[in-house]
Amino acid sequence: MAFRYNKLKPNQDIDLSEYDYDDSIFNDEDPKITELKRIISELPEPQRRVILIYAELASYHKVSDLLNVSQPTIANIVKDIRKHIYKAYGSNHF
Repeated sequence: MAFRYNKLKPNQDIDLSEYDYDDSIFNDEDPKITELKRIISELPEPQRRVILIYAELASYHKVSDLLNVSQPTIANIVKDIRKHIYKAYGSNHF
């Protein structure tokens, strides 16, 4: 699984700093959000960046263009992250 993240080579013309992880975007009063925040914060930085970009853009195509990676690679990364979140978060939250 890790080999895919070595392919992430952001388009040099785009500033990706706005997609850095910022835990202030979550409301700590909701325990479900707090748990999701914890799970996302524990992801490796490349995965965390992909899922945050995908959450905002909601498009494999747009994320793949932004990161200069094929759409199937982005789809597989997001799928792996979703599986991790479902497993870590537990089915009782969904």
